[in-house]
Amino acid sequence: MSKKRGRPTLPKKIKERRGTYNKKRHEESQSDPKGQKIDKLSHAPPYLTEGAKEEFDFLFERLNNIEILRDEDLTALATLATINYDLNRIIKQCNTAEFLIKGSKGNMVQNPIYILRSRMIKESMELSCKFGITPVGRAALKIPALEGESAPRGDDEFSDV
Repeated sequence: MSKKRGRPTLPKKIKERRGTYNKKRHEESQSDPKGQKIDKLSHAPPYLTEGAKEEFDFLFERLNNIEILRDEDLTALATLATINYDLNRIIKQCNTAEFLIKGSKGNMVQNPIYILRSRMIKESMELSCKFGITPVGRAALKIPALEGESAPRGDDEFSDV
């Protein structure tokens, strides 16, 4: 099988929002990279903790509303929900923990919870970008704003940049 060359096809919904969707060009056989809107209430896997399930439901609702979520993405979404929930717990612990602690040899070393926090922030941001949750991710996926979302205001000091 040969690999498909060129740009990947954009979902039909995004083309419609941009105003660039042309029915004559869109064939029924052309595969649409997005799935159908998933109608089930929750797809949270049973192995998630209660807090991670709440995070999963929140992310699921947001991504399902803009119709870019597919059934295959649910495992990665569960991973993102787990990372975000654990990250929130670690950030709460970092608020009360000291940055430097005494090491085994008596010297001062960085608290391992801060190292874990920075690693989890990096993982969370990478996965969030792939789902289009961050502003950079939305720009990369070229997801236009919905009708209910407010556009950035132009009356700040950087509006001319």
